[in-house]
Amino acid sequence: MILHILARQKIVPENMTFLSFNEDSVISNSTYRTLGWKKQMIGKELVDIFGIERTVSSSKDFPATWHCYFLSDGHLASRLQLGAPAMMKILHLPLMLDGVFSVEKGQIPVFEKKPLLWDEDMELYSKFLDRKMAVSVQKHKAKMLSLRRVNILISKTIYYCTCILILLFMKTGPQINEI
Repeated sequence: MILHILARQKIVPENMTFLSFNEDSVISNSTYRTLGWKKQMIGKELVDIFGIERTVSSSKDFPATWHCYFLSDGHLASRLQLGAPAMMKILHLPLMLDGVFSVEKGQIPVFEKKPLLWDEDMELYSKFLDRKMAVSVQKHKAKMLSLRRVNILISKTIYYCTCILILLFMKTGPQINEI
């Protein structure tokens, strides 16, 4: 992320140092310095790329150093770890540079709509079942809560009716009809 931000700014302050993890997962210093501009063939075009060197110190071994070059919009164009036998290079220019599609070259991407077969996709089907269960639980909770409220309402009504009957009985006194 830091490399991408520095590449977009195209400026790397001198002796820029951050803390990071090295390959042994130990906190160490990570220093950055500018490599300047150079030209590189990407596809059939010669483009300017901006370079940044990143060095991560190691407590046991030699420091690891990478040379990373970026296009003007921040896309990584090439990366080389010093001492490693391989180098990564971008083969084609991205369709979008600096947020603008390459319309003049006829390279506007076409994204076709794919049908969503959720019942055949194991992950989507699992998410569906989880959501279905969650909705079912929510409905059950709501039903139980409403039943609880109804039970409370009925019990309060019975309580008040009983209180009224007791009060009426106390006022009028016992009346026993003898046959």
